[in-house]
Amino acid sequence: MSLSQQGFGPDILGYVDRQGRPLVAVVIVLIVGSLCYLAAYSKEGEVFTWMLASYGLSSFLIWGCICVSHLRFRYALKLRGRGPNELPFASQSGIIGSVFGALCSFLILAIEFWVALFPVGENGPNVQSFFKSWMYVPVMVCLCLFYMFWKKDYRILLKSREIDLDTGRGPVDLTLLREEVAEEKAFLAACPWYYRFYKFWC
Repeated sequence: MSLSQQGFGPDILGYVDRQGRPLVAVVIVLIVGSLCYLAAYSKEGEVFTWMLASYGLSSFLIWGCICVSHLRFRYALKLRGRGPNELPFASQSGIIGSVFGALCSFLILAIEFWVALFPVGENGPNVQSFFKSWMYVPVMVCLCLFYMFWKKDYRILLKSREIDLDTGRGPVDLTLLREEVAEEKAFLAACPWYYRFYKFWC
């Protein structure tokens, strides 16, 4: 329902009756929730494996894309002559952390692709094993295509100069923000190493 209200989902999901009940959203939740009855199926293990395959490795792809998005965001800032010092929060590990995260995520996906295609202990490719590991790829592609057709926006990537950095951003006093960041850095510099280590990771 929230996705519909924000324009990221079909309008019908936002339908609320006179008594304040989001009927369509509730019906969809009930239908999806009915999948729990598959636990009573004699081959529930096989069903679970295929359901897990539909999103199993997607977290690596998602985090890789998040890291790439951060890199493009920082590059778009640089193109406009702006820097992270005008952000209320900046990534602790900065650009290096995102490069490392993206490389690790896509390296893991590449290794998983190879292992899924040529399972350990088998002589050649195994189609069933491959789709059990990579079923999420067609699912993600279908979701992306659905979004493109729904929003009628067929661009895969915006040009860096076209990235909107300010819409939805609240008013920020840059002078005050820089003073606060400088004070925090001075405070951390005076703290013991173990506290700085903790603040870096937490």
